[in-house]
Amino acid sequence: MTERDGTLYVLCFSDDGPDTGPHPVSQEELSAAFNSSSGWNVAAIEPERVQTRFHDDGAPAWLATIERI
Repeated sequence: MTERDGTLYVLCFSDDGPDTGPHPVSQEELSAAFNSSSGWNVAAIEPERVQTRFHDDGAPAWLATIERI
């Protein structure tokens, strides 16, 4: 459980790019899942790469910084 004023970091596969990983997520889906009505504020969503056995240069990912309000 993340307490008030706590920070949650989420790293997930991104839907951005031609060679996505399994179960890719859009920025909109991240924002919808962590919205203010459920007690969250998405402070940032930044592009990142996740290293896998199946992607030579890593798979596209999102690194989200989410604050509990």
